[in-house]
Amino acid sequence: MNMKRSLILLCGLLTGFTLQSTKVNAQTQTVANDQKLVYPYTFAPSEGLVNQTEKEHRQEICINGYWDFQPVRLPKEYVQGKGIAPELPLPENDSEWSKTRIKIPSPWNINAFAYRDLEGPDHRNYPSYPKEWEQVKMAWMKKNVTIPADWSGQQIKLYFEAVAGYSEVYINKEKVGENFDLFLPFSFDITDKVTAGENIEILVGVRSQSLFENNATIGRRIVPGGSMWGYQINGIWQDVYLLALPKIHLEDVYVKPLVSKNTLEIEVTLQNLTEKKTDIQLQGNIREWVNCAGTDVNSAPVPNWTLGNESRSYESVPASQGFTESDLTSTCRQGYIKILDSGASQPICPVTFRQQPETDCRHQIRTFRLA
Repeated sequence: MNMKRSLILLCGLLTGFTLQSTKVNAQTQTVANDQKLVYPYTFAPSEGLVNQTEKEHRQEICINGYWDFQPVRLPKEYVQGKGIAPELPLPENDSEWSKTRIKIPSPWNINAFAYRDLEGPDHRNYPSYPKEWEQVKMAWMKKNVTIPADWSGQQIKLYFEAVAGYSEVYINKEKVGENFDLFLPFSFDITDKVTAGENIEILVGVRSQSLFENNATIGRRIVPGGSMWGYQINGIWQDVYLLALPKIHLEDVYVKPLVSKNTLEIEVTLQNLTEKKTDIQLQGNIREWVNCAGTDVNSAPVPNWTLGNESRSYESVPASQGFTESDLTSTCRQGYIKILDSGASQPICPVTFRQQPETDCRHQIRTFRLA
């Protein structure tokens, strides 16, 4: 009797499982037949470069989205593996721009890495991209944007989270810089190339790193890829931003917790782009970072945080207790301070800058141990 009861129970469980599976499969089949799957949440949410505590002092515009795309043919005389890449000629013929616009951020050859009907690893696929893009080794991308009128008087930067390949960047057909990498961010100061309230043309040319490979050398590649994906992709594959910063601002803050030494090391880089001597007073505090994001698969990735209780503060002090004018050269544009906090709450020493725009200078480094 017990065996019969167990058998009936097992059959009931199997029946329920079968019915449930059939229902799920039926839903999946319906989606497949309609060729449309609606996801009612923000896809790949991100906070951007400027977080909520910085918005009062700096602004950003994310210029992702549709860009114009122009593939460039390799010259017939080019030979792969010789270590000499072909030149990338500037786009001159408007008819050469593709009818299909590229969706930034994404490599133009993203579908070349896919398999199993465009279901590949490590990336998102774009079935709308022409098949011939998968073989393109160099190309131009273009976008027109308007600089906000209220950005007048600020430093303006064009910031790339990452571009795979040798990139050349132009603003209104004037070259502003180059970069050769796959994964790291880079930026250009375009303040003197743009006018607040006016439209600009951003032109980015990219040559695949494979064009620079030299088979005569050990390793043949000249940039670290880190993965198959890194060597495969070409183009702007991470976010792109326009940034507006005050002429005097913190350029970088690097925090290193040295737990074994009971020390918090903070390296602060300050930048003064004005044409006059400026007294800088540094102050700040350390507060708990509180994550308020959800816990389910859809809400957990959404940036949602606040700052909690203050655990330590640093207040400014008179300049006589910090840097003197002799500490920084009269041509200095940047100051670089290292603060070592071994536990006690003590003030950060201030910095006095002088700056002449026609002359560069090296970082001026001073170290303080707050004990």
